[in-house]
Amino acid sequence: RQVLFRKDNSFLQANGPSLHASMPEFCTKVEGNVLYFGDIRSGNRSHVVSIDDAHDYLEKKSLCSGLTVDDYEFLGKCFFQFGQFEQAHEQYAAGLAVTFNPTLRLDRARLYAHEGKDDLALAELDVPVRLPELIYHFEKAEILFDLKRFQEALDEINQAIAGRDKNYAPAFAIRARVYVAMGEYEKANQDFEKGIQLDPNSAVIWNLRAWSLATAPNLANRDPVNAIEYATKAAELDGWYGDRYLDTLAAAYASSGDFEKAIRWQTEAIARVPLLRKGLYEARLELYRNRKPYVSNSEVGGL
Repeated sequence: RQVLFRKDNSFLQANGPSLHASMPEFCTKVEGNVLYFGDIRSGNRSHVVSIDDAHDYLEKKSLCSGLTVDDYEFLGKCFFQFGQFEQAHEQYAAGLAVTFNPTLRLDRARLYAHEGKDDLALAELDVPVRLPELIYHFEKAEILFDLKRFQEALDEINQAIAGRDKNYAPAFAIRARVYVAMGEYEKANQDFEKGIQLDPNSAVIWNLRAWSLATAPNLANRDPVNAIEYATKAAELDGWYGDRYLDTLAAAYASSGDFEKAIRWQTEAIARVPLLRKGLYEARLELYRNRKPYVSNSEVGGL
């Protein structure tokens, strides 16, 4: 059974302090049965929680001091990422019953999008939210991307960049991701270059670029040599830790025709991937075993 860690590696008792105090600075990442919380700005992993811990935390905190809105958000993210959608909906609904929370609305929209409930996801986005403009545009763009509404996602990112984010690397990485999905590779490459110029140590940007070069539907836009180089760099920057980076490295090797290495890295990625994406990874592994590269449509790895 996994336990909850803090930055000093001291244990958090299940009925102890809530994690929500630091949540606004953190993003989530899931590998296997473990959910990681990493600092968005530094990339440092700060919290680890298994699904057993999430259930334990929910039970004991409820009995002890009661759950806060931020607790509902934290638990909703946990259950969603571990593929327990019904319980994720329960947490989001419980939090919204306490008070209007814009982050919960966006989280629920993302869950609806994943479930293929496009109308419900769009309805959540239509509700005015009180979030900083930058965060709102990025969150909304990600959800619209999941809904394959690429032009609308592009409009959101353009609004962010036109505002105060002309030098914010993730904005260009996200826009490049949208351009790739739209088949506009020249514009995507320009944004990848800009993002890397602004933040050369971003594993996410290197990984997105590698994915686009490894899996482009049009052979003219593929570059297996650079895809392997960029995917390797992304994995190195990440510490050879995240499943998405290994998935991209496998796709890059498959694009080059080196299916032995593709199978090796895809197998390693599957060992770390959550149930949410496991089927996609296994399907790619089957392709590599049949000596076929993966060709992307609108799916983009790296985030």
